[in-house]
Amino acid sequence: MLFQGVLIKMPAAQALPHEAGIILVFFMQKFSFEKKSLPKLKTMAIISAAAVFACAIFFVFFNSSPTAPAKEQGFFQNNEIAGCIDLNRDSYNIPPAVFESLPKPPKCFDSIMQLYREGKFSDDFFFTKEFFLQPEFYPAFLEGGIQYWKNPVATHWGAVGFGASSFDREITAKAGSKTKTRLFLHSGFGVRSFQGLKIFAEFENPEDSAFAKIKLDSETSSGFLLGPSFPKFDEKWARQIDSEIEVMQNAQPKQIVMLLKTKAPEEKQALEWKNQYSNYYNATDFVGEKTVARITLTIQ
Repeated sequence: MLFQGVLIKMPAAQALPHEAGIILVFFMQKFSFEKKSLPKLKTMAIISAAAVFACAIFFVFFNSSPTAPAKEQGFFQNNEIAGCIDLNRDSYNIPPAVFESLPKPPKCFDSIMQLYREGKFSDDFFFTKEFFLQPEFYPAFLEGGIQYWKNPVATHWGAVGFGASSFDREITAKAGSKTKTRLFLHSGFGVRSFQGLKIFAEFENPEDSAFAKIKLDSETSSGFLLGPSFPKFDEKWARQIDSEIEVMQNAQPKQIVMLLKTKAPEEKQALEWKNQYSNYYNATDFVGEKTVARITLTIQ
């Protein structure tokens, strides 16, 4: 019945620089297709030089930027992940029924996850249920979690426990702007119960609430269920936690920390779940409220 936390540090989601490419295409089209009388030689030379200069900027930008789209970094070949490796569970030596309630893993799952863990692909909002419901989405599964199936312990019964990915999140934003974050919460490996909870946000320094606001998605803040992970993965064993952060217009450059914490669901909701599931607990039973994420916001 011990609290089980799986805390994985990953790079924060960053905006990919698509806009520069769109602007360049627009100007290339404008110069290529606009019907005008033939300009003077001097004017044509200036236009040609400008086009070459723009192309040079485009080449340097997309080949030097650490947040360039995966396609520009050579991850894709013929619209597929280079060296595509699918998820293969044949070597686990555990019954396939363990995973039968989960969606089919996306193609090239292993390759995409490798890029994600190396920080070469950092868009958390790219990952749908087809990704984050797979236990291999969380490195701790193969590092130790799989032992719950290979060497089950008959003397223990997992009641509550959960983990988050990623625990530490760093964000940079300007005054007057908004940004979004996504992390993933899952039942601890070996947990056999349904767990009810909700998430609330608080500032590490309460005075910082004057400089920013954080809003969680409605289901996260009102209450939700995490299904069991053992003896087989439930279709609700993991979920995404989305939040929107708004920096006040008059905020001065500084660094503030926001914490996302677990809380017991409302009594009425908890009672409904208890009546529906014989193996139900509040996620805070035995362990109390726990911090599942720490968001560090740097205001520029």
